[in-house]
This record gives sequence, C-alpha cells and structure tokens, in this order.
Amino acid sequence: MADARDWSQCDGGWPISARDGDDGCMTDARQWIGALGGRLSVQARLLESLLSAVEADDLWEWLELSCSVANGRGDELSDLDVALGYGGDAPPPTDEVTRMVCGFGDVVEVSVHPWDRFTRWWVQYADGGQLDLVVMPAAIRAGRAPNSVAARAHRSISSSFASTSMPSSTE
Repeated sequence: MADARDWSQCDGGWPISARDGDDGCMTDARQWIGALGGRLSVQARLLESLLSAVEADDLWEWLELSCSVANGRGDELSDLDVALGYGGDAPPPTDEVTRMVCGFGDVVEVSVHPWDRFTRWWVQYADGGQLDLVVMPAAIRAGRAPNSVAARAHRSISSSFASTSMPSSTE
C-alpha cells in the first residue's frame, strides 16, 4: 500500500521513513548508497550505476528500491529489488531497458517477462550482483511501498515518496 503522507517538509530532498517509523528526509541518494558498507559493495556499485543511468535519461520519473537492502536487512547475497517509473504514455522499448541494465556489468543471465501489467527484468551479473527490476508508468504510484528507498524522485511526484533511513555499515 502506498504511503500518502505529506512530504512537503523535505524541501527538495526525498522523504525517508525508517524501519522504526521515524520519518525524515534524504537529500543525497549517493551518500545513502555509500553508507551501505563493504559487505554490500556489489549492491552499492550496481545501485550507483542504475541511479546514474536513470538520472541521465529524462524518461525516468522515479527510482524506488525495496525489500532487504532498502530496509537494512541486506547481505552480500541480496538482490536489488527496484521499480522504475517512466513518464509519458508509452513504456520504453524492452530492448532499450535491457541494453541499459546489461550495461551495468558483465551479465551472466538476463530474463525479461511480463509481470502483472508491467515488464520485469531479472539480471545476474558476473560479480554476484542481481537486479530484479519492474518498469511501470510513473503516474501509477501515488506514494511508495513501505520501507522502500526513493533514490530518485522529481517533478510533481517527488513529494510522495519515502525510504528507509541511512543504512548502518554492515562491515
């Protein structure tokens, strides 16, 4: 269920919601990624690559990380559970998204298939990183999933996302 709280207090940052319910704001997604720690260096590298690709393309309205890494339970075997919201009426071509995710490292396997009404990618990288990605229209989300991290939110929807607090180092 989406979080419909008013996040206007974040003044240009992304709202955050800690696992214990404390709310605040994140203004630097890269600082959050950097705080993942040494045991999650593969996930941090992959997330940094994804964030850079999304920031470079105005098609993407938001990037949301959820599940174990987002809420502080991730370990070196954790995949990245990510949703990307695209602007406009038509989804991006599947081959363009596939090319993007295959550019983040040496790929062992990639799987693309329908998921609900959307498209889902699962990518295994040679360094052990795994990406589980769902792409959906940005406007479909009125908020964010509980305990998720909005690493990028902009335009009119930036006030409707939340995330976990700064991760503690897992080293």
